[in-house]
Amino acid sequence: MTTVANDEYLQQAESNFKQLVSLLGLSAELQSKNERNTIYLHVKTNEPGRIIGRKGQTLNALQHLLNSILLNQKKVFPKVLIDVEGNNEEKKKPVPRPSKKTDTLQSQILDAAKEVKRWGEDVTLVKLTRHDLKQVASVIKDDRELEVFVDESSNKGQGKVKIRLKK
Repeated sequence: MTTVANDEYLQQAESNFKQLVSLLGLSAELQSKNERNTIYLHVKTNEPGRIIGRKGQTLNALQHLLNSILLNQKKVFPKVLIDVEGNNEEKKKPVPRPSKKTDTLQSQILDAAKEVKRWGEDVTLVKLTRHDLKQVASVIKDDRELEVFVDESSNKGQGKVKIRLKK
């Protein structure tokens, strides 16, 4: 059952958060807003590191504790998210990280390209998925000396790529 956050819930969340922060011996400015069934507390403080903690552990614990206190006071309470000077906002944004497979494939492609340029012989990369095939094409597309020939006739969505000198 979800509860729509209203001003009463907002004031209660602010009050409990200020009490927790004061018990920690810290001071903080607080801006809050409510959206549907969530209360957002944006915190500004002189010592954000003490509230955030190592890898956000203190902040996560504080958020969990605050939500537990509020749910104990009222059986139904909207979720409260705490943001200390943009710390939680940054976590919400997905950070694109290349996988080890992507790094390995890219190094294979670059090695194959060097080999083709050095020896002049075609190099074939096998058992590549469609995503891998696109990556090979994107790595080689800017090279003026090389071209990519894709053979997708293999089964199970895997194909072969031949890297060769342009004719």
